[in-house]
Amino acid sequence: MDALWNTQDNLKQLLSNKYAFAKEVDEFNCDLDLQTSELTYKTIQNLYFSPSVKRQVSTLDVIISLSS
Repeated sequence: MDALWNTQDNLKQLLSNKYAFAKEVDEFNCDLDLQTSELTYKTIQNLYFSPSVKRQVSTLDVIISLSS
C-alpha cells in the first residue's frame, strides 16, 4: 500500500520486473502449498478472508461431505 501511495505506479507496474513484489508474491504462494484442487475450510483457515467468505466455504464443505 505504501508503494501505491508513495509512487505514481499502479498495481500492475508494481508487480512488473521493475520491483521485487511479484517475486515475493510467488514465494509466498509457494509456501502456502495450494496445489490441491479441492477448496476446504482448512485450506483458507490461515489465509486472510472475511468471516462471511470463510462461512460460505465451510458451508460448502459440509454440503459436499453430506452429499458424498
